[in-house]
Amino acid sequence: MLTSFAVLAASQASADLIVNGGFESGNQDFTTGYTYTTVANGLFTAGTQPEPSGQGEGKYAIGNNPQFYHSLFTSTGPHSGNNMMIVNGSTVAGKTVWNQNIPLVPGQTYTFSAWFMNVYPANPAQLQITIGGVNFSPPPFQIPNSGWQQFTRTFTASANGGAILDVNVLASGNDFAMDDLSLVAVPEPTTLIAGALLLLPFAASTLRVLRKNQKA
Repeated sequence: MLTSFAVLAASQASADLIVNGGFESGNQDFTTGYTYTTVANGLFTAGTQPEPSGQGEGKYAIGNNPQFYHSLFTSTGPHSGNNMMIVNGSTVAGKTVWNQNIPLVPGQTYTFSAWFMNVYPANPAQLQITIGGVNFSPPPFQIPNSGWQQFTRTFTASANGGAILDVNVLASGNDFAMDDLSLVAVPEPTTLIAGALLLLPFAASTLRVLRKNQKA
């Protein structure tokens, strides 16, 4: 039973720090340098200058099927839930795809995880991911053409916040989706022990009730 309570303490200490990481709340809780669209083929229609006229580069959508927003994109569902972020990569360098001001503790160890997939096979996106002041590239993470792929790293934070950039600036291809962004603190062993000790009185009380019921 002590083990069960230790696991419970660990889960309480490791709550997800990214808000709306699965995009289930729609287009909110993050900032971006891209242009938002909600219409059918919205990632195919004319983009905002200096993006090339007649293209959707530098635009994104929140939805459940990439093909709705671009007729040449694959028809697939989110990694989980009902939504994902669907991106037509920009031809302008330095544009942030996703950014969130995440309060982190310098020196604390965290694990970041996210799921990515290409929605068009040509020229896969190359992502520069920076979380907690730690840049996980070079090299950038190039999304494989094999369905949803998990990217995960455990690191020690030195600053707040997190950002994802696509450093591929080619117009052809460079289209991807992302879902289930997650960031959790890695609990120290002392945290597990302290959490378990705090829960011991509750465990003892529960055992007394169970024994009483068994005797009855």
